[in-house]
Amino acid sequence: MLRLVLIALFSPCLAALAAPVPKEPPQPTVAVLRQAIGKSHLGKEVRAIGRHLGEDPVIKYNAWSGDPKRDNGGEDTGFYLLWKSKGLDMAFENGKLKTIWLFNEGADEHKRYSGELPGGVSFDDDRVAVEKKLGKPDEVTELGVRKVLGKGPEIEEIWLDYTKGPSISMRRPANSEKWTVHYIAFHSVDEDRK
Repeated sequence: MLRLVLIALFSPCLAALAAPVPKEPPQPTVAVLRQAIGKSHLGKEVRAIGRHLGEDPVIKYNAWSGDPKRDNGGEDTGFYLLWKSKGLDMAFENGKLKTIWLFNEGADEHKRYSGELPGGVSFDDDRVAVEKKLGKPDEVTELGVRKVLGKGPEIEEIWLDYTKGPSISMRRPANSEKWTVHYIAFHSVDEDRK
C-alpha cells in the first residue's frame, strides 16, 4: 500500500523530469530580417521578428538626430527597438524600419546574436574571411584608432559596406592584428547608400 502511495506521489515529478526542456524560439533568418526593412513598426514583418526573439524590446527614442536633411520641423520621429539579450537592434524613422543590427558578444553591451548571419559569415571571422565569403566590399571606411565613447582601451574600427548586402563593422584592439566582426547591419536602400 505504501508503495502505491509513493508511486502516486512521485510519478508526476518523474514525468516532469523526463519531459524535454522547452527550446528558445528560433532566431529570424536573414531573409526574414531583410524583408522587414522599410516596413512599418506595426507591420506583420516587424512583429514576426519580435515573436521570433521571444521577449519584449526596450524602446529608445531619439533625443535629437542632428541631421538637417531629416529635419521635419523640430519633431524627431526616430526610435529604436533594442533586444540586447538577443543581440539585435532595430532603428526606425517616420515609423519605417531603416536598419537592423546583429551584434557580437559584448558589442555595445549586447549578447551575441545566435541566428543565421549573411553569406556564412561568423562573428569570429577576420577581414580576410569576411571578404572570402562576401567578396570585396563596395566601400571601406576606416575610422582609425580611438576609444569607444571616449573610454576604455583604444580600438581600431573599419566598416565594410556591401551596397546590395550588409554593412559590417570590424574592430580590433589597437595593439592587435586580429580583426573580428563587431556587428552586421542591414539598411534600407536610400540616398545615403548610393
